[in-house]
Amino acid sequence: MRSAADSPAARSAARLVMRNWEQNRAQLLTDFSEQGIEVLGSEWTDVAELSTINLRLTPAQLGSITDAFQTFMNDHIESLRGRNDPGSRPVQIHFNAFPVIDGDITPGGDITPGEVAQP
Repeated sequence: MRSAADSPAARSAARLVMRNWEQNRAQLLTDFSEQGIEVLGSEWTDVAELSTINLRLTPAQLGSITDAFQTFMNDHIESLRGRNDPGSRPVQIHFNAFPVIDGDITPGGDITPGEVAQP
């Protein structure tokens, strides 16, 4: 039996929500990169981090990275949720790890699905 979440209308609504969320997130990042030093000063900009890393990974390797990030969040981020310490301000932390839709798959190799290649 098909659930409501499988319907074209539900998928369309989910895409719209995700698109709006991503546009808002992108605008916050643009605001920081264009105005951060003038508005916030080096106290904040010196401790901020903007990084993009492009890798070629198997599904298992990507899963290992996302699992490690989830562990990091559990160990370091969750205890900070809901706090409002003096001198604090809203901070947004992004983590995206996803396969590029139009990227090509490296052919060959002796790796079976779910296996992590050793360097």
